[in-house]
Amino acid sequence: MFGWILGDGYIGDGTPSHKFFKLFYHPNKEDDVIQRHIETCHKYGINVRYYLVKTHKNHIGKTCSPFQQQLVICDHKLYNFFRELGFTVSKEGKSIPPIIYACRPSYRKALLRGLFSADGHVGRSDGNIISLAITQKKLKTDVIDLLLTLGVRCNSFVSKSYPDSISNNTDVVLLIKDKRLFMKEIGFLQSYKNDSFHEGVRSPHLIDEAPISFIRSFAKKLRIFYKKLPVEMQVLKK
Repeated sequence: MFGWILGDGYIGDGTPSHKFFKLFYHPNKEDDVIQRHIETCHKYGINVRYYLVKTHKNHIGKTCSPFQQQLVICDHKLYNFFRELGFTVSKEGKSIPPIIYACRPSYRKALLRGLFSADGHVGRSDGNIISLAITQKKLKTDVIDLLLTLGVRCNSFVSKSYPDSISNNTDVVLLIKDKRLFMKEIGFLQSYKNDSFHEGVRSPHLIDEAPISFIRSFAKKLRIFYKKLPVEMQVLKK
């Protein structure tokens, strides 16, 4: 649930009347996730309320519903625990605290699973692209680092905004490189996202070897660097 809060949630600023979380969901595809979060809250005695909120007219796109499903969690003990772990509020910019990196792998996987389930996507064209949109730079760096602790690499780029899009033009998109490992170790909460992924056939035009020009350039830089080292550190023999 903490991962979902990082992805598609709002974290109150911590003042007495703002110690709460808001979790947002797809209008018709994530009822099972909502029920799962409600049951988790009830299991641990956490105060949670379900709301069906009318979507603002400026945020209704061609495929968006006029209503939005939300869960509001108002529980000071949970909020204080969340903040004591080191998580930051939405106004400051979300981030992953250092303590998470020291957690056992299953906890790190669970956090990433919730985050990618909330804001992650599987490519529609061939189902061979796994991506995550992030607006905060610090969170982007944290997610990349946390993925690497599990051996999953990714690339990032700034997405483009189009006239009919409501996305932020500073959104950074992470593209998972080790897709098979990601699906095996992390995956998504939603079955429709897991089922949408299809590992494509590797293109014969892609090669793992570096271009010979790059190798020569890199070797030259190494030789120059080595010559600048103190004599006592030059241990290589010709």
